[in-house]
Amino acid sequence: MKLLFSLTLGCVALAGPAVRAYQAPLRITVRVLNRARVPAATALEAERTAADIFKKAGVEIRWLDCETSGECRSEPGRLEFWLHLLDTQPASLSTDALGYALLTHAPRNEGSYAAVCWPPVRHLADSMVIGAGPVLGAATAHELGHLLLDSHAHSHDGVMAERLRPPELIRAARGELRFDDHQAEAIRREIRRRTN
Repeated sequence: MKLLFSLTLGCVALAGPAVRAYQAPLRITVRVLNRARVPAATALEAERTAADIFKKAGVEIRWLDCETSGECRSEPGRLEFWLHLLDTQPASLSTDALGYALLTHAPRNEGSYAAVCWPPVRHLADSMVIGAGPVLGAATAHELGHLLLDSHAHSHDGVMAERLRPPELIRAARGELRFDDHQAEAIRREIRRRTN
């Protein structure tokens, strides 16, 4: 009897994480305005990098290219976010900032968006001799993270570090950059709140 009880507990313990792994992931849509004319291959690599970071947090991203998709003409839903790829860096940003997030806190967050500046991304990637795609993807995940967490949500390291430094960007290029557990849970909680 004792052996049967132990085997049953062992099976339950093994089934727990496996069952959780099969839960349907949460999903968001990102509407991309590529005003910087980032090359298609680089933009695709950036989307893969950002999507991988979010996937580790239990969130899938659907990307909409607003240059080609008529879907961008409609009002965004609660789980749709704007991403602007800018060809210049606003004068109000510090020179080492790769982007920013604007949160309006209006109902349904109308007017909120994330922006990433292509010139400093390209310059940083060139100075590190790594591809621009992972740098752009890490910056994109960071700014989208602000839209779901808060404009002041920063950490000492990881994707939400106040400044994405070489260690974070190298981890992004290796597919190792992520939100910490607290941030990932907060993102999932915010998506569920918007869903309900």
